[in-house]
Amino acid sequence: MLKAAAELAPVLAMAGFRHPAFAYIGVGIKGVEVLHSIYSEIRTTSGTPWDYFELHGTSRNWIFVPGAFHRIVLDRVSSRRLASRSAEDSQPAAWEGEFEGMRVGWIADVNGSNTDSLFIWHEHEDEILERLHELIWAEYSSSHLTVTVSGLEEDALEPGAVIPTNLIDVLTTRIGSFREAGLPRSYMLVGAPGTGKTTCVQHITRTLGLRSLRVPIGELCRSLGIGGDPNTGPVKKAGEGNDALPLGTLVLAARPDIIILDDLDRAPDYVQDELLDFMELARKSVSIIIASVNNPEKLSAALKRPRRIDDHLEVPALELETVKGILGDQADLAEAMADWPVAYLMEFMDRVRVLGPKAARGEVVELERRLQESQVG
Repeated sequence: MLKAAAELAPVLAMAGFRHPAFAYIGVGIKGVEVLHSIYSEIRTTSGTPWDYFELHGTSRNWIFVPGAFHRIVLDRVSSRRLASRSAEDSQPAAWEGEFEGMRVGWIADVNGSNTDSLFIWHEHEDEILERLHELIWAEYSSSHLTVTVSGLEEDALEPGAVIPTNLIDVLTTRIGSFREAGLPRSYMLVGAPGTGKTTCVQHITRTLGLRSLRVPIGELCRSLGIGGDPNTGPVKKAGEGNDALPLGTLVLAARPDIIILDDLDRAPDYVQDELLDFMELARKSVSIIIASVNNPEKLSAALKRPRRIDDHLEVPALELETVKGILGDQADLAEAMADWPVAYLMEFMDRVRVLGPKAARGEVVELERRLQESQVG
């Protein structure tokens, strides 16, 4: 009706109705129409609140923020305002506000609750990432974090002392030297399951006092847009409605001393190109990257070259003296358990401590059977 009335004003003028009152009426009606148009645009901008941020994103004005930072940012947001809403009040809406004076946006319902995606304005990217770096490490009491489907959690390193092997000593010295020289470095630990790759990384992280970020293979795949199961095909292409953590932004904000990539060879072939991009980005923000693999042949040659993965280190089976060191008072079983993976040795020793040596020794046969079954599988 407002549109029709506004269109009628010039018609009346042409018909000879030139009284100033009609001019004022026409201007007034036109002004109301403009306000109505603006309201309608806010209410229906691009159809969805995601479109509101994606349309601006054609020039990379809005940058998606990992879910791990949502609460940290939104708890500190002021000057909240509704930026765009759908035609139906039941649908989500786009919101904007200020995070410590810097522009941010997010998706929530029209009442401002049930927050979904979070975005930062491109001009404030460096400032916000620097502030998030400070806040994320202050948020957790641990210096070791792991990426999960719900964000970040404290990474509980295995308790207890580690019996340093020759490889651990060499690698600790090597990593420390390159770090002191200010050169980013990436390492690939190659070895069969149970040879102690994870234990080796944990010992190095503790010894050098490093802040660590562990990225399990499932979350690495999710972040690259292929779903949570590394054994299945792509679910979504990266950037197309993918709700996984954008790992690149997470790394830029958290900036740990070391990134730990477990079982990197389990990443499927179709994600190799994305892995290359991630490794290049990570090297710009993190001084140390360590990946553990069982079969390096599954990784592309491009991924294994220097400046992607610099050092390839074989992790051999445990030496007999190391096995004796793990077994302690039960070292008389060392030769019988010489081929046992670290996980099985540690399980046996846990049973010794809790159940007593006699009961634990009585269960050696059961552990041996499970080990053989796992090797057949």
